Amino acid sequence: MAFSDLEHKLENDDEAASSPRYQSPDHGSISALFTRGSSHQDKRPFEWKPKYSNAVLVITNIVFLSTLPYLIVRCQSLAPKADVQHAFANLDPFDTHAARPIKSADPVVGVEPIPCHSHNDYTQPNPLHDALEAGCISVEADIWLQDNDLFIAHEQDALDPPKTLKSLYIDPITKIIQDQNVDIDLSADEASSDAALKGVFTANSSQPLTLLIDIKTDSGDTLPVLMDQLSFFRSSGLLTHFTNHLILRPLTIVLSGNTAFSSLPSLAPNHDIFFDAPLDTLSSSLQYTTQNSYYASVSFSKTIGKTSWLGDISDEQMKKIKEQIQEAHERGLKVRYWDTPGGAFEKQMWGKLWEAGADVVNVNDLEGARDFSEGK
Repeated sequence: MAFSDLEHKLENDDEAASSPRYQSPDHGSISALFTRGSSHQDKRPFEWKPKYSNAVLVITNIVFLSTLPYLIVRCQSLAPKADVQHAFANLDPFDTHAARPIKSADPVVGVEPIPCHSHNDYTQPNPLHDALEAGCISVEADIWLQDNDLFIAHEQDALDPPKTLKSLYIDPITKIIQDQNVDIDLSADEASSDAALKGVFTANSSQPLTLLIDIKTDSGDTLPVLMDQLSFFRSSGLLTHFTNHLILRPLTIVLSGNTAFSSLPSLAPNHDIFFDAPLDTLSSSLQYTTQNSYYASVSFSKTIGKTSWLGDISDEQMKKIKEQIQEAHERGLKVRYWDTPGGAFEKQMWGKLWEAGADVVNVNDLEGARDFSEGK
């Protein structure tokens, strides 16, 4: 058909459509919508125009590309995790059907400890207990001095009178340890001897619990109140301490935040309160040792940098991580990175840090930590 003939035909079709003889189908009828183009009156079938195809294609591509990172991570999670399974090869699986959460101050029964640190633990539904039930061997509490008491919150305007260091941590930990050591008089000198004191985990009673206390207010005013509240643990010999070498006990106290390193000698003459050393500057200072420090920590994003859009770290970043960990381990310090990538890549990063030798991984998702311990 010549182009002029085609043009003439289209003009005739337009005239026919505008004539009184042309009637559109009854759009109120469902059947009419599906018979359009088949009636005598409407001889023009519905045409799918190219512009509609292009629009759908663009939208489909956008949806696919936006979900691609999640799909990749999800597929990776379905594959065997050799490094994660190796990390927890000696740990028994959790009973994921057990009643949760634990709300009473009881020893954690049947839960194997795993190398995780409950970051800002007080934000969990049941501070301390949820972390212990997940198996975390370390918990974090931010403290503020007010009215001669120590309150727990991340920001000062969020202080809540019932939430104190004593009510959320000191009292529950005291009861758990007492219940674990019913055959020992913790108020007597016997506790300070070489007695085999049991920790909070019944499945591994030799595993200490680390309480990382981030001091938010002035240390000069806050520390005396803190030392007073820790007095029972100190007098009973329940605290990890250094005497020629590091002696692990049921509870290890580590201070960070507004804690001056120079105050430790007078603060802990028995070397039973430890400092959270700066991991990124260890190589330039020899003052941080097991005599005064327990953790060596640093912000991951600050010292290592950002990961790729798929959550991967470069060879250069991994090299730096391993060098920092080696420096800390040579001094007997345990490594913890905070401000690590979260979201879909959180577990992936836990595996990489453990593989590199980190002693604990920073977690906010305690259920995810349980899954991580099982290689999920």
